[in-house]
Amino acid sequence: MIQTLDRFHAYVMAIMAGSFSLAETRVLLELAGQDGCEVRNVRQRLRFDPGHLSRVLARLDTAGLVVRERSGDDQRCLLVRLTHRGRDALGDNERTLSDDDRARIIAAVRAVGGPAGEERRLRSSAAGRSPQRR
Repeated sequence: MIQTLDRFHAYVMAIMAGSFSLAETRVLLELAGQDGCEVRNVRQRLRFDPGHLSRVLARLDTAGLVVRERSGDDQRCLLVRLTHRGRDALGDNERTLSDDDRARIIAAVRAVGGPAGEERRLRSSAAGRSPQRR
């Protein structure tokens, strides 16, 4: 089941990766549901090599899509979060999906019992609305 979900996730990412590399898209989507998180947590969840994630974050930071900053509580801890520009760019990328691609993704999410939030977000982007985050 985990391998099936991983393949599905990669498929969705590839469709959405119009403006971004697959790695950049994965990082942006990982950060989209959060108000910032530790870089090491992103690395662990995405199973990225530390050097690879560092390069991806540097590109996204240079583009103004993410902000990296030291934690106020622990200066050894690096935090990362999407900027408003990053959220807008991710939303723009989702809106470029064709209706057929969006329908296939929604059907696949339903088939695997995936998160309802992703389905809601895809439907909102299809209607040209900003998706509601919870």
